[in-house]
Amino acid sequence: MADMPAPDATKGDVIKVVAFDPKLRTYLFLGATLLGFVSVIGLVLFPLTLWLAWWWSGHYYRTLHCELTTRRLRHGYGILFRTEKTIPLDRIQDMAMIRGPILDWLGLCKLKVETAGGSGSTNGFDTGAANLVGVVDAVAFQELVLRERDRVAERGLGGGTEPGGGQAGPDTAALLADIADTLRRIEKRLPEPAQA
Repeated sequence: MADMPAPDATKGDVIKVVAFDPKLRTYLFLGATLLGFVSVIGLVLFPLTLWLAWWWSGHYYRTLHCELTTRRLRHGYGILFRTEKTIPLDRIQDMAMIRGPILDWLGLCKLKVETAGGSGSTNGFDTGAANLVGVVDAVAFQELVLRERDRVAERGLGGGTEPGGGQAGPDTAALLADIADTLRRIEKRLPEPAQA
């Protein structure tokens, strides 16, 4: 596919480099063609619209890359403007599988990565942390990402007590003790509530 960035030891060991189904190019072509037909110019210049849609879908498909490391999910795409997203595993809340008529017809699906603190939508448009369309063996990849997320939570790599059973480290315990002391001092300065 595209040139992969050099491995970075601070980002964790690579567990899986994702392969994208070649039928994804057809899906991208259909979307670009539809967008071209919506415009008046696209209808008038029909052959040029088809050629541009095919050219764009091929180049865009070749720029797609995604890899899962022991700590992060990295995803990149784009022709003129490259987008690189790095999602820490401890921030992933869910990985939804979305299907539709065209995706089903092509034998594809979309994996939508949802993160903690993500807005979900902006002005009615779904912004998800990442939308991975056409991942080969998407169900197995979904399970792998969620299993790695749970492993990170169990080991407490997120920095605190995690639902998966990770323990708070000494820095976290000291911080919590400082917060408790501060709250006690604030309570002492508050006036007593009026008795009725």
